[in-house]
Amino acid sequence: MSDGSQRPFATRFAGGWTRVAPPPPRTDLGPGLFADPPLPAPLADLQRWWRTHPLPPDFRGDPGRRARDFLRQAHLMADFEDDFDAVAPFHRYWPTYRDMDGAQLRTYFSFRAAVRRGEFPAVPLSYVFVLAYELLAGIGAARPADALARLSALEDRYAPRHPPLAEHLARWKRDFVVRCNLVSAVGTVFAGELARDRDLCTLAGAAEAEDGALFAAACRFGGFDPSRSAGVRAAPDRFRAVACRTLRALAKSRTFFFSACLRLHPRCDRWNLFAGALFAERAPQPDHVFEIDAVRCFRFEAGECFHLRFPDRELAAGRARGLGEILRECDRRVRLAWHIPGTLKERTLPPGAEKAIAQAIGEVKAAEARAKAAKRAVKIDFGTLAGIRRDAEATCEALLSEEEKAERAEALAPAPAAREPLPPP
Repeated sequence: MSDGSQRPFATRFAGGWTRVAPPPPRTDLGPGLFADPPLPAPLADLQRWWRTHPLPPDFRGDPGRRARDFLRQAHLMADFEDDFDAVAPFHRYWPTYRDMDGAQLRTYFSFRAAVRRGEFPAVPLSYVFVLAYELLAGIGAARPADALARLSALEDRYAPRHPPLAEHLARWKRDFVVRCNLVSAVGTVFAGELARDRDLCTLAGAAEAEDGALFAAACRFGGFDPSRSAGVRAAPDRFRAVACRTLRALAKSRTFFFSACLRLHPRCDRWNLFAGALFAERAPQPDHVFEIDAVRCFRFEAGECFHLRFPDRELAAGRARGLGEILRECDRRVRLAWHIPGTLKERTLPPGAEKAIAQAIGEVKAAEARAKAAKRAVKIDFGTLAGIRRDAEATCEALLSEEEKAERAEALAPAPAAREPLPPP
């Protein structure tokens, strides 16, 4: 049996329950929260254009059409600014102008004007996404570099409080640099990728790399710790020379070096520029390659973008096990060649690696022999030293003035002998 407390519009009084009629619906909202403020003429024209260009029912499920519709309106409203004081709530996925009512439109264009002045007011996140969509299309920026700077400003101001925005803006900034060929911004926007690729780029350019940098990159990437090897500790310079000569010989064939020696395999994936954003190209990009570093690039071909890279999980330190095996075999053979105590297990190497190590050891031994022979060939003729000394004194004497010669002669003259005192009378 119901006690009546669950009934709508019920009240209790002494003696029982009774129903009361609901209040009549309001016909005049007045100047409250739900009433649209007066719209400036450009916003009124925009809403009027929406009414004359209605959207088909399946429009929201087509991101490309939604993006083109939004960007068409955004270019028309690129120079409009508002000064609305209130902040209307607004929360949408993939928001556009069409999703806003009058108060939200005025809030957005006032917010955009403030950002262009260098101010960053607190607004709902959906407004920030709409502004990011505009900047990705270059709306409101004279140059691509200016648009990138404003995207970075949005990231600095709003991303710390909104992790989803941080993730999207980081990806979109990289794509923006690639699409607009902003080579000068690669070092900043792709800092994480460049750091992960640094050792692999050093190995790829082994022919031009210095021995110290090449050896350090090989040890990190191959998981080889030279401080734990007795052979390396006995003659570090000798082992480094053998290892670097071996790597340079193997790196002459880049494909073989990466696949057989490093056991790394590059990937080529179709890349969706500005994934998660409302963006549409006005015209296909011309075919070209945008290089990030020696082992990572983006290729535009037939209107599509492809990302060529090595998977990030394969770029971690110690992942190139094949390279570690080559370094350990170098350690074993260096011990045998120079009779260093401690025998190691023989390693299975890719074709050509054994020959490269043997050749490197032979070259290092030959270099050491030449250095010893040159050291023995150096002779010092001590008989000529006296002549060199006499010539130097004559030159110094010729450069002295008359006064300096007199002072020098007086200084070199022997002191007069002291006379003994006379005995007393």
